[in-house]
Amino acid sequence: AQRGLVAVAGLALTAANEVLRERAVYWLSAEYEKSDEARKLLREAVNSRYHKVRETATFELAKFKAPEAAEALIRLLQASQDAVQQRTIINALVTLNDPRGPSALLDRLENDPSGTAAADELIRGAGRFRRPQIAERLLGLMTANKKWRNAAFDAVLMISGYDQKIEDWKESDGPSKDHDREKKLFPRRDAVLARLMETCLSLGETGLLSRLMPAAKWSRGKEVEPILSSLVTHAEEKLRHAAIDSLGWRLRRRKGDAEPLLRALQLRDPVSQFLAAEALALAGRKDGLSVLLSGVEFLGELAYRQRAVTALGKLADPRALDLLLKIASEDGHALQEQAIEAIGHMRRSDKADAIFQLLLKSLSLGTRAAMFAVRGLRWFGSPEAWQVLREKATDATFGHSTTAVKQLGWNDTPETRELLLRLLRGETGLARLVLPALEAARRLWGETSLEPDYALLQNKSALWHQEVNESLDRVSQRGDVDRIFEIMPHCQPKVQTLLASSVIHRPTLPVDAAGKGVASDEPRTVQLAAHILGRAGSQASPEAAKALETALGRWLGTWDSLREKARTNPTKATELKKVSECLRRLIWAAGRMAAAQQTLVQAATAFADDPLFRELRREVVSALAWHGDTEPVLAALEKLLRDNDAEVRTVAADVLAQASAARAARAAQELLADRMSFNRLKQAGAVDVAATLRQAARQIHYQGVVIPQLTAAGDLDTLEQIVHDRSLPEATRLGGLEGLSAMARADAEQRILKVAKDESFEQELRKAAWRCLRRSRRLRQKKAAWKSLTGT
Repeated sequence: AQRGLVAVAGLALTAANEVLRERAVYWLSAEYEKSDEARKLLREAVNSRYHKVRETATFELAKFKAPEAAEALIRLLQASQDAVQQRTIINALVTLNDPRGPSALLDRLENDPSGTAAADELIRGAGRFRRPQIAERLLGLMTANKKWRNAAFDAVLMISGYDQKIEDWKESDGPSKDHDREKKLFPRRDAVLARLMETCLSLGETGLLSRLMPAAKWSRGKEVEPILSSLVTHAEEKLRHAAIDSLGWRLRRRKGDAEPLLRALQLRDPVSQFLAAEALALAGRKDGLSVLLSGVEFLGELAYRQRAVTALGKLADPRALDLLLKIASEDGHALQEQAIEAIGHMRRSDKADAIFQLLLKSLSLGTRAAMFAVRGLRWFGSPEAWQVLREKATDATFGHSTTAVKQLGWNDTPETRELLLRLLRGETGLARLVLPALEAARRLWGETSLEPDYALLQNKSALWHQEVNESLDRVSQRGDVDRIFEIMPHCQPKVQTLLASSVIHRPTLPVDAAGKGVASDEPRTVQLAAHILGRAGSQASPEAAKALETALGRWLGTWDSLREKARTNPTKATELKKVSECLRRLIWAAGRMAAAQQTLVQAATAFADDPLFRELRREVVSALAWHGDTEPVLAALEKLLRDNDAEVRTVAADVLAQASAARAARAAQELLADRMSFNRLKQAGAVDVAATLRQAARQIHYQGVVIPQLTAAGDLDTLEQIVHDRSLPEATRLGGLEGLSAMARADAEQRILKVAKDESFEQELRKAAWRCLRRSRRLRQKKAAWKSLTGT
């Protein structure tokens, strides 16, 4: 008997051939998740006496994160002499994330009599586990061996979590996307970061310590502050400056201690004094005012002097006013631009009027000074200043309108809010200001508000930026349905489609909002509202049904008007197509709601000769099916049975048969020349057309419709009577024979044979009877063969 794959693989694990033994391991791995026996054998294989089997089985087990794989990998690592293989084992251990892994990696490093350990890979591999319990051991390696220092540094940095990019450097408070992004990262451990900084400092590794300064600056905890404080007096200038900058940022953002910065003011290095004074000023402290005032004149680098002017502006101390005014008034001064912005902070001084006039004058300068004047007006913050900014924001000739728009994010007034919404909606025609306006609006309304999104989606000329996609997602997920109906008429077609899809797929249909939306003047909005009402059907309110009826009548009139214009103006064709789609959905909804019966009845016979209304008329006839067997509906359907449009006749016959079998039976006579319509009417089982068929079977013009029906019904008597009626034309009697032949039944063949043998019948009729007989027998044989083959 044949054995299964797992059983064969189990035997092959001890085969003489090494290739076969290795192949057996892969077979077991392929069956690992399907077979308990495969799992058992693969676990046993890690203890095989064959090295290659042990190795292969270990790596295969590691793929499934089996607990047994960790111990086996550790044994392989201790025995491995090859750096490439060690790297493979390290990666497998990291994937397993077994708590024994980091210690095992470091044990291999520290117990290496052969000197074959891949040191850097082992150390960094230990860091990849991100387990704080191993941090001190790694820090010890930094001290023990300088060759391992960089790798150990990287490993501890990974454990601290500060190897991940820091993106939230905003000076302003409030919600940020970066806060949500941070939750998805590995945890950041400030205590581990502080210990790493201490170790680098004690070892004199200033280069490594400098790499940690951005992390220390951002760190949310207080653990790093003692180390930063000690670095304020460090001999290396670059490191000292970075520490002062970090402490200043932490004073503003992390409520840090100002004491180290106050100590830095006493240093002999003028740059360190300036950095400390600047940091204190930006935090609103005046302790370094004198340093900033002197720095404006005597600091060596222009960038530091510019920053000193900016910091003096932030302080808004009256003692700096004269100096700032002087610089701001001096055209061509290297610090003029920063001074123009800085004086904006001095609104509360006794020279506020002069400052305001100087800012207005600076706006007219054709240089970058105008941009700084815009910022200065924002800091000035008077109603007049904000009015100027609003004017400049919409001035197409002003070169810094983008900057002006951004400043409006700090002016929460009705006038500013309305202007920002107008910019977002594109009403000003300044497309380049849309994104700055969105940034300002987010600041005013808050990150969670959808008001800016509603406005942006109404901008028909806006480029399809990522921000538009984000707004679309936000409104689709959280938007109020009434607001969506309100903005849809003003949106681009693509936005309309996506918004409509989001509304339709909500868990609860917004029927009330749709009842209001159907009164819109925009076809796509009405189409959405009608779709919702149609899906609600009879659950919609009477008020909604009335609103739908009104809308249907109004849009039928609109279609008629547009159709007349389209005859002479081809450009109206696109608009006519939109209205036609809107009408189609309104008609469908009216049917589903059993509403607007009179309007539908009138529309059923309207524009009968217009090919563009043909599809809509068919939709109208289908909608009438939902209105039951009322007299107006039945009368309209009977009239449509004589329509010029064959498909309209077919649909009307189908609907009439479902609505009233009695009326359909009486109307059947009119459809005898229309095979498809008659068949649809006949398919409704309740419609009795037998008498009509028997009467019409004697008329050759109707036999194409009638004979197949009599054949399907098995009406032997009627067909035989037609054949025997010598008063009928020969062609008509031949039709009866064809009907009997098509039945393919023995009893029908008996009647055909009787005609064939009766010499009283015409010779041509008898010849036709023999042909029909042969045809019937062949057909019956085929049916029997098929039944025997298929059993049906």
